[in-house]
Parts: sequence; structure tokens; C-alpha cells
Amino acid sequence: MKNLIRYKPYKTNTNDGKIAERQVKTTELPINSQGENGTVYVGYIEVTKKCVAVKVINELDEYENALKVSEKIQEMLPRKNRTHIIEMIDAGLRLGVRDSIQQGIFVLELGTLSFAEMVYGASLTYQNDDELGRMARHIAIPMAEFHQVAMHLDVKPENFVLTKREIERRNFLLLKENISEDVFKIVDFNGAQLVKSVSTKTDIWSIGVIMLELLLLHRFYSENNSFQKSEKSEITKQLSEVVDLYRGFSLKKIINSKEFEKNSPVEYFSNKIWLLKYYESIGFILQFWKEFPKMAILITNLLSPNRNFRMTANGILEFIAGRCVPAEIKNAQNMQQFPIFNRVLFGEFLQILKEWQNELAQNSADDEQIEKRKEVNRQKREKLTKMANIVTKRQNKVHKELVKCRNLCETGI
Repeated sequence: MKNLIRYKPYKTNTNDGKIAERQVKTTELPINSQGENGTVYVGYIEVTKKCVAVKVINELDEYENALKVSEKIQEMLPRKNRTHIIEMIDAGLRLGVRDSIQQGIFVLELGTLSFAEMVYGASLTYQNDDELGRMARHIAIPMAEFHQVAMHLDVKPENFVLTKREIERRNFLLLKENISEDVFKIVDFNGAQLVKSVSTKTDIWSIGVIMLELLLLHRFYSENNSFQKSEKSEITKQLSEVVDLYRGFSLKKIINSKEFEKNSPVEYFSNKIWLLKYYESIGFILQFWKEFPKMAILITNLLSPNRNFRMTANGILEFIAGRCVPAEIKNAQNMQQFPIFNRVLFGEFLQILKEWQNELAQNSADDEQIEKRKEVNRQKREKLTKMANIVTKRQNKVHKELVKCRNLCETGI
């Protein structure tokens, strides 16, 4: 490793109470694309003979906030209660750079690869609710630990990493064996806020979005040769359109800003134009309701427009384990009273499709092109209706099982 980063630690590290300079070697090239949240390198500490991750942050206020959160986690959570949060080894201000530049440094436990690298690098598909539920559990466990102290506010696949830990087990012959197991850990506390009066439900929404991304990848690898790699940009585009349906409006980026603003609202009940605009996304949603009926209930809850309805991270874990049911499902008489996206219930969605059928059945047009378009729209409506009816029939069976559970999933309200 050729680069040497010198830094002043954030707390005293000598017997006389003074702060002595420290240094860490790093690779020349970062392991992430340099972005808003800093640049990460693989590093090596001579004293401990350990490989680490070294994060360089250009914004001092972001560094100070992340340091505050990291310290609070170490202060409030015993080591055994934060096994799914990347450990901060050290932090400080970088030395040896121009006076006009101030950079914060974090020395962190090194992960093997990010969750994003794993899901985009492996052709992952899921056979049933249990398999998809295990993936959701991997995401929820770190968040449950983190939410004891803070909101993350930037939950995405890139901010989870896989590490290896050695677990001692005994087999039936009472012989000890070390089993190396992948463990998901959450990283990157830039922008995180200590929990006070604010809500962790923003993070819960983001978990729902990650689940949609996993399902889009599932669809891609189910329909394509497993050796063909997905294009992240295309998946991101599809994901944005699907999320619009849950959010109730699209977003556009403000010029020369990191922020977004509301763009076009989805007019669910005023006209049928949105059915054509989001036809592919609606079909995708109905398909995963058909394939993964239990996980579809979870995802719809996490993406509820009413944050009070969203489960906590612990609620997610309890639901996956079959120990609770969301209140909106418990209180529903049948599947038609389930939300499908935003505030639209399945029964309302079926009614919208019926109204669309009536509109398309009105007087035929003399214009041949218009009539052809109407015929294409009729076929699309029929396909959505057929899928929705299949989902309704299957989900009613799932509903009968779920309502047997007496416990409501934790929402923190």
C-alpha cells in the first residue's frame, strides 16, 4: 500500500492526556466511486497488523455528525448488542493537506463486499416467501440494532456490507468446528441523526424500496440467462417508476442541488391515464403479489404513505417469523380491503379496471389508428384484471392464515 494518511485522533491516546499523531496506509485507488458521502480505501495499520476500511470525508459537519452517532452507538450499546453495525476503530482530522482543505477520517472494520455488489454480481432468485424473507431479515437485523440509537437516513444496498465471523458449533459427534458465515452489517453514518423526536420510519420506507429492487433483480434473472448481468441503471429506472405508485407522485431533481421536489401526482381515481403510464410497473407489482403473497404484504406495509402504519425493524423480524400481523391486514375482512399501493385498496383497484373496461367499450372510433390503440388498451386491461383476480383468490387463503395470529406487528406508535 503506497499512500500514507496522517491524522490527529479525535480523543487522547497517550498517558499524559495529549493527542499523538497516527497514520494508516491505504491503497491508491478507492474501493467506492467518490460520491457525496466520501471516499473509501482499503487500509492497513502496522501496529495491529490489520486491514481496515479508511473513509475520507470532505464535509466537516458530516464528519462531526457521523462521529457523534458512532460514539453514541459505542456508549449506549454493548459490543454484543451491535454485532451487525460496522465497528469504528478510530477517527480524526487529516493532517498534511492544504490549509484550505479540511478532511475527516474514519478507520473502520473492513467488509468483504457490499450488499449491492453481492446482489448485482450474483444471479439471485427466490423460490418462495421463506427465501425472500431470509433476505429481508438480513436487512432488518442491522436496522433494529441501529434504531436503538439513531436514524440512518441513507439506507440503500451500498450501505450494507458482508463480513465474515467465526461461529463455534457442535455437531452430533460433539466435535467442534468453525463455520464461516456471512454477516450483514450496516455502515456509513453520514447524515444519520440521533433518535429524539424524529422518526425511524424513513429508514423503514427505504427497506421497502430495497425489497422492490431485489424483486426487480429476481424478475430479471428469472426471465434472462443467469450469465447475463443486469444493468444497474435500467433496474434503477424501473425501480423509480414502481416507487412512484407507492409514493403517489414522481420526483424531479432540483437543478444544481442534491435535493428533489414533487413532480407529477398519480391521479388514481380521476382518470385512467396512469394505468397506461405505469402499466409495466403495475404488472410487476401484481406478479410479486402472486409469487410472494406474504412478502408482498410486508413490502406494502413498509411503503405505506402513512408512516404510523409502517412496522419497526423489530416488527419486520416478528412478521417474518410468523409471530405478528399488520393491523391493516388483521382488520380487513378480505383481500379486497388490502392496500395494493399508496392508499388504493385492491377492491378499489378492481373497480378502476372495471371502469376502464366501460370506457373502452364505448362507441367505436372511425379512425383506424385510434381503434387499434383502444384494442391494445383492452388487451392490457384484460391482462391486469386476470392477474388481479388470481392474486385476490390466492391472497384470501393467506389472509385466513394470517388473521389467526393474535399479535399486531410493532409500529412504535
